[in-house]
Amino acid sequence: EFLDTTTRRFEIHYDTNGRRANRHTRPFYLDDLERFDRLWEVFLRLSTTQRHQVVRMIEATREEWFGQDHGGTSVTDQVFRQFVHDTLASAEWDWKALSQNIRAQLVAAGTKGELADLLELRMEILKEE
Repeated sequence: EFLDTTTRRFEIHYDTNGRRANRHTRPFYLDDLERFDRLWEVFLRLSTTQRHQVVRMIEATREEWFGQDHGGTSVTDQVFRQFVHDTLASAEWDWKALSQNIRAQLVAAGTKGELADLLELRMEILKEE
C-alpha cells in the first residue's frame, strides 16, 4: 500500500490477530494491466467527482452489507452485483452506449473492488486527473 501522506499512515490499523484490518492486498497480474487501462479510459467519461462518488457508494455498501468481507462473499452475491450495475448505470454518462462487454467488465471490476483500486492507483498514487 502506498503511504503518500502522514494522514494515510494513520489510516492503517490492525485487528486482534495483528493483521491489517482495513484493506485487502490484491496482486495485479501483468495481464490485468491492459484491461485496467481500457476500463480507465471508459471510466474517464465520468467527471472526477462522479468517479469518486460511484466508487465510494459501491465500497460503502460493500462494507455495510458484508463487513470486511474477508471471505469474498460480495463477489458472488447477485444482489450486490445488481447494486453495482445499477450504481454504474445511474451515473451521468451514456451507459447504454457502452458495449455489453465493457459494461460487464465494469460491473465485474466494481464487484471485485478493482474500480476502487484503479481509482486509488490512477488518482491518488499517480496523481492523474
